[in-house]
Amino acid sequence: MASRKCINDLLVMTKDTDPDLRFMALNDLEKEMSNTINHIASYEVDEYARILLTRLNDEFPEVRTQSLKCFESLPYRLKVDILPVVRTLINKKPKKVSITSTIYTMALHNILENLPLIEEVHVGIINIVLPEIFSDREKFKLEIDYIEILTDLIEYSGKYFNQTQIFQTLGFLTEVIFTADAIISKKSISAYGSLSKNIESIEIIENFLKNITQLTNSYKNFYEGQSKLLSVISVSFASNSLSFEPFALQLWEIISSCLKVNELGDLDQDYENQQEKDNLRVEALTAALSLFKNCKSDNTYFLTGDCLDICEVLIKYDPYGDNSEDDEESNALADDIKDYNDFEDEDGDSYSDYEDDEDADDDNCSWKVRLEALNVLSCVIENFPQRLPLALKKCFNDIMILLDIEKNKNVLLRLCETLSFIFELSSPDGAYYNLLNSKNMAETTNGRRLSDVSMACNDDPYALFVGSAENINEKILKLIRSNEAVVNDKPEAFLKLVSNITRTLGGVGSHYVESYIVALNQSWNSIPYTVQTHYFYSAFLENDKIDSFGDGLPYFVNFLKNCLSNRSNQKMVLEGMSLINEIFETQCLGDGDYNSTIRNNDIVTQLSYLLVGFLLGKLTDRNLSSEMRLQALNSLTSMCLKAQLDKETVKSILNALTETLSTEVLAFNTLNAIKKFCSSGKINFAISPEWIKAILGYILQYFKISELSGTCVKTVSIITSSGFFDEADGKSILLAIGTLFSNKMFTPLNCVDIGITLTNILDKVNITSDMTTFISVLIELSKFDEFDEVLPDLMEKILLQTTDSSLSQAIQSFDDISDIKVSKLLAVLMVTSKNYTSIDNIIQNIQSGNDVYFSLVFLNQVLKSVDLKTELGLFLNGYSSNESNVVNMTMKTVSTIVCKYPDNYLPQFMVFLKGNASTPAFKTLANILDHVHLSHESASHLFKLIIDVQRSSPQLDNTTEYSNAADCLGALAFKYNLLPDLLDVLSATKSSHLTLLITLGDTVKYTFGNTQFLENAELSQLVKYSEMTTNNFIFHSNLLIKEVGAFNLNLILSKKVNIAISLMNKIVPNIVETEIKPNKSFIRVQMIGPYKYKIDDGLNFRKQIFESIYNLFKVLEDNRGLEFLCDIEWRLLFTKYFDCGIKDDQTISSVTLLTTLKIFEHQPEIFVHNFGDVQIFESFLERCRKVLNKKIADNAVKQDIEKQTNLVKSLIRFLKRTERLVESNHLLLSGSQLSAWKALISETKAKFLIYKTEEVD
Repeated sequence: MASRKCINDLLVMTKDTDPDLRFMALNDLEKEMSNTINHIASYEVDEYARILLTRLNDEFPEVRTQSLKCFESLPYRLKVDILPVVRTLINKKPKKVSITSTIYTMALHNILENLPLIEEVHVGIINIVLPEIFSDREKFKLEIDYIEILTDLIEYSGKYFNQTQIFQTLGFLTEVIFTADAIISKKSISAYGSLSKNIESIEIIENFLKNITQLTNSYKNFYEGQSKLLSVISVSFASNSLSFEPFALQLWEIISSCLKVNELGDLDQDYENQQEKDNLRVEALTAALSLFKNCKSDNTYFLTGDCLDICEVLIKYDPYGDNSEDDEESNALADDIKDYNDFEDEDGDSYSDYEDDEDADDDNCSWKVRLEALNVLSCVIENFPQRLPLALKKCFNDIMILLDIEKNKNVLLRLCETLSFIFELSSPDGAYYNLLNSKNMAETTNGRRLSDVSMACNDDPYALFVGSAENINEKILKLIRSNEAVVNDKPEAFLKLVSNITRTLGGVGSHYVESYIVALNQSWNSIPYTVQTHYFYSAFLENDKIDSFGDGLPYFVNFLKNCLSNRSNQKMVLEGMSLINEIFETQCLGDGDYNSTIRNNDIVTQLSYLLVGFLLGKLTDRNLSSEMRLQALNSLTSMCLKAQLDKETVKSILNALTETLSTEVLAFNTLNAIKKFCSSGKINFAISPEWIKAILGYILQYFKISELSGTCVKTVSIITSSGFFDEADGKSILLAIGTLFSNKMFTPLNCVDIGITLTNILDKVNITSDMTTFISVLIELSKFDEFDEVLPDLMEKILLQTTDSSLSQAIQSFDDISDIKVSKLLAVLMVTSKNYTSIDNIIQNIQSGNDVYFSLVFLNQVLKSVDLKTELGLFLNGYSSNESNVVNMTMKTVSTIVCKYPDNYLPQFMVFLKGNASTPAFKTLANILDHVHLSHESASHLFKLIIDVQRSSPQLDNTTEYSNAADCLGALAFKYNLLPDLLDVLSATKSSHLTLLITLGDTVKYTFGNTQFLENAELSQLVKYSEMTTNNFIFHSNLLIKEVGAFNLNLILSKKVNIAISLMNKIVPNIVETEIKPNKSFIRVQMIGPYKYKIDDGLNFRKQIFESIYNLFKVLEDNRGLEFLCDIEWRLLFTKYFDCGIKDDQTISSVTLLTTLKIFEHQPEIFVHNFGDVQIFESFLERCRKVLNKKIADNAVKQDIEKQTNLVKSLIRFLKRTERLVESNHLLLSGSQLSAWKALISETKAKFLIYKTEEVD
């Protein structure tokens, strides 16, 4: 805290005769005033303000500048007392007309920009400043200070203007726009834009439009007046589209009248008049661009047809014939283009040099009309993708013609970009077809046809492009070859164009692949090493064979070499290696023409030899990042497995793996590569015993590292299965497995691989000398059910080294048959040694309940090869056992006998299921359905049986209890096309049939988890199925059903994005309204000792709901082409969502903050307009302050303190990331909102020191 004496001394020092001391005093005072911890007396603050006003007139510029800076912190200290300072500054009139602001105006700017969020202060300043500004209208039109001050006042305090002040200011600005000089007029339009954000009254807008139209009509210069009007219209739509959209039709009429399309053929003999007309058309197109960019309602949609008609004409507008054609070739695409030459003047000048384009601004600006018309065309199809077919019908042929004849570089580039965007929209995963699918889904969901007729037209973009593919490719090639300067000016535009054409057409054919690569590379002065170059080659690799590169292959190889050899740009290296991976993933295939495949594989092999040295260098360079070395490892792995490499090359790669295996951070990926090498069999010729011993040395050491142990065990099982080991290696592996045994590291996940390894080792290692240890390992492994699948083979190998009696004695030496592990081993031993003499006794034991587990294991093995001709009922009693191992073994045995002999035993099992619908029974049925194929009739019968069973079952306590029946229903729906039956049951099931309802909802995890099911099912059925298992479930009154619905929603989001977005559009508003707050009916009180605790059973459901909203934004991030499908208006939902989420459980509050950032990124204008009486931004700040200022009770427990601390830290990280969005203009705030935001940040920085230290991504 600053001492009172210190501040007094500084105040005195500001009056010192030494300017350096005055400067330092002001600097130190500014720091003290900015620090909210300091408590400074009011008289000191008043003195500080008076000194600052005085120092603005200081003779030394450094002191004046520092004084100016000090005004930034002054409003926080003075608050309401800032008003006299503002009054003093506003009365400091400029002494002369200047194009720059005075220092007093700058001081006012610093004050207005940093005003506290106190309405009294803002209203007071408005009442002081506005009268002064309005007092002398003539000076306002001449001196720039006034418009600067008014702009700041509107920007930072505009929301506090009352309706009268808004009306007066609007009228004042309207007059100034049409009467002041050019600079002040433009600044007035900008100020109007800020003011229009606060206009909500329809009456005010109507009066404003009436006044500005009258001023326009009476303006002395017709073209200048219309230009000003169009600028105002552009700003109106950009600043407040919500309020001005109802006037879109009225303003569109003004825009279209200024375009004077019906006068295009009438060339004005006065050249200057013609240029004024064309400049007006440019302004009108700019206004149209603002309209269609910011207004996306149905009203605007209906204007797009007229707009496209205008674009059709204006993209080829050329009154002086600058683009006159020299031949007839360019008419090949469209013979029916009419009246094109009506707009050309045969005597017009042409531009031979692109360098003269800038000079064209003074001569002939018709190119600007064409350029802006292309911008409007792109904007319309971007914001209204359903208009793409109409746009193509009207403009596509003209665009292709213009590619041949356009001579202006700027227009030519924009033509390419527009064409590229058209192809991007028309690709299979582009906006048009996604919207078409979304429309189909919406119709299915709503049960009615939508009124959007444009989507129902017969003009399929893909069909158009395929039919014109040859002409398209020829014209693009001609463009590239004849316009080297343009290609070099913006190579990314041409790379993107060719990439989008290739992806949309699904390949351009071998001839054009070669031609494109050669043409572009020959046009470039230097190769553009950009992401777009990577996409360019990637598009060809995805859709065509590499042998189609032809003469372009050397260019491609050179690109890859330069990428890999680059030492300064890691991203370029990674992209180069990514392309290499694509080569091996897409090009080494055996399908297609035989000769072509041979050539393709030969090229891949040659490429491998050229690149292997680069990749090995990257892999073994320890100075490179792990990411780069891992990418090199992936590339080399693919190369070895796909290309035909010689022995020495493969050995060099294998030796490099030995080195990377020794590096722990690369060990996991290296182990995966070794697994692929040893299991493929393709490089066995290069695998040597020495290499195996070298890698085993590292692998066996890693056995003890828990993170790597599972992968190591799997790798060793593959090595031993391939036979790449000798006796010494086998013994080393046995010792390592013994270490796992000693450290109790056997798990259900590694027991099968250990069993496989032991089986393989017995081919080369004799274990009779240490049989006891080996048996102890077996007994430990036998406790895992998963080990059962490898135990018989392992037992056979053991019996090759010892007798069954000796082995039986060895096993029983550990325990008797009552031990389930010993019982399992003895049963498998008896079956493996074909000791069937006691089968009758075994059956009798099951019937009498003696040694049941042993008997089931024994019979399970026997039934795999022999049908005992017994009744299934012999085994079914095991389902009711109290011993879990007996129940599990019963399930296995019943599955074995039914799968092996379904005709005999499946009917018996179905009869049993009807009266004994238990979880184990459904688990058994699920396993049976995985292995047995039913007739459609049998499948339907079984489906109905399960439905009937679940309908009559009582409600259980946990959703997992229903999953096994749901698994069976899902399998039947998928395998036997019973989804329509499933939908019928869902429609007919009453909400009171809880067990059946939960079971039906649970089927989603099995159906949507199956890619083949999603591919084969009809879209309409999938949409209906999705809605019925999410929307109908989430809003149910039963908590278990609600949880199933929330789970399904998240699953569908991850599996079928289009459907999920359509669902979210419909249900998110209802979710925010009813489901994100704790439900009192799900909260219960539980006594723990003498204390009462509230248990919120609905917490897990709410977590899933909040996660689903976050997942929606993650999906949109990963699928940018689908963003337009999401039309949730978060402006209407934000306040309730944020308030509820931030107050909830710590997990939910964290997810809420992350989601809020996504909302800001997705809808940056969310705070621009309020919703009714709800002040969205103010409510947001208030909630943040409540969290930051919440006081913890003195007697609070440790958990509550930690919870609040963690929440504050999360919120601070959130605020810092939001601040980045605000600074980068990715979250739009008005002037007053910006001031309030800065105030919050300043308060937080002052109160929480961790603000500076808390890291954010």
